[in-house]
Amino acid sequence: MKASKKSRVVIDLNLVKQIMKIVKNASSNHYLVKSHLLLVISHLIRPHDIFPAFKDDESFYTDLHSITRDSKKPLLVKQAWKLLEESIYYHGGMIDKWKNSKILISFFELLNSKSVYVLIYALQTFYKIFDMADHESRRFEKGKYATRISERDSLKSMEKDLKLLASIFDEKFVFVKLNMIYQGSGKSESGMVFVNLAKMYNEIINNPICSKIYKKNIKKDEYKEGLAFFDDLITGFPDVPKKKKKKGLKPSYLSKGKIFQTPAKGKVAKKPKTPKKSKKTPKKKSSKKKSKKSKKKK
Repeated sequence: MKASKKSRVVIDLNLVKQIMKIVKNASSNHYLVKSHLLLVISHLIRPHDIFPAFKDDESFYTDLHSITRDSKKPLLVKQAWKLLEESIYYHGGMIDKWKNSKILISFFELLNSKSVYVLIYALQTFYKIFDMADHESRRFEKGKYATRISERDSLKSMEKDLKLLASIFDEKFVFVKLNMIYQGSGKSESGMVFVNLAKMYNEIINNPICSKIYKKNIKKDEYKEGLAFFDDLITGFPDVPKKKKKKGLKPSYLSKGKIFQTPAKGKVAKKPKTPKKSKKTPKKKSSKKKSKKSKKKK
């Protein structure tokens, strides 16, 4: 008997567009459904033989941009930024496709957002994108397969994209936006905005691809303070004023030069002192009980 052929689901651009329309037009009360639909899209566009149809469709990412700036539903915003990250991470050539369009710049502009949630996930997305080549090399060390299956050399493809991204980052003065975040909420040394900002600065300071951005901005007085602060912080010796010793990052937040946990909010709570047990002298047994026992024996 001949083996039955497995049925293959054909996924085209129209299907994904229809899902995106549902996400865009559905009521904000259904944000859980909308976030799960974005997760479905991220899985649908991962295969390398399906994704090329999306490269030429800018309307898909303009719709995604409108969701990433929604400050009311953090879960939905998180999933939208994750979809952008995976579009670049799994497929080469996206940065090259966007270099002459306004799509990538529009996402960079959201670093000016006043919404905490938008800032958290925007910073998280960009530092993960800049870290994707290192992440890929770590995958290879663990014996895992290449992420970009369609490329001959996944790591070189990522490095090529990152070099182009770093040049756009430099040309469009995106670092100015990072400095504004540092001057605004970054100095508070608390919250996820600060943590993700520190990770983004870590990429600029230590990632060789971002060396041009670092060398250019370290010479400027208005940016030197932030770069020096995060450089000290990453190396594990933050120059924190005496009044703020109890604020900010604990030593456990630094691991191998990278920050990976959330900082403490406000003052670090002291452990309550356990009360010392008082040494009480044991009570002497009454002589009456002894006399009763002696009578019974007799």
